Amino acid sequence: MSGLCARRLRTSGLRARQLRTSGLRASGLRTRRLRAAVAGAALAGALLAVSGCASSVDPIERLGRKAAERMATPDATTVAEGTAARISGHAD
Repeated sequence: MSGLCARRLRTSGLRARQLRTSGLRASGLRTRRLRAAVAGAALAGALLAVSGCASSVDPIERLGRKAAERMATPDATTVAEGTAARISGHAD
């Protein structure tokens, strides 16, 4: 046996003993990985939910602006028509 193989065997035995004594067996590692994955998924879901609520404000604001543009002014033109007339120079 070469020196490298013997050292690997000693190191792997030491690592196995450390895992046994610290209580981190293979099932414990799997549990930790599973918990980390679940926590990551929960965090991603929360971030998506928060950003989804923020993006729903834009269409509501656009609807409000469009409704305001459609409102009639005292001379029976809409705000948009009045603006277009002023820009084109056909205002009364």
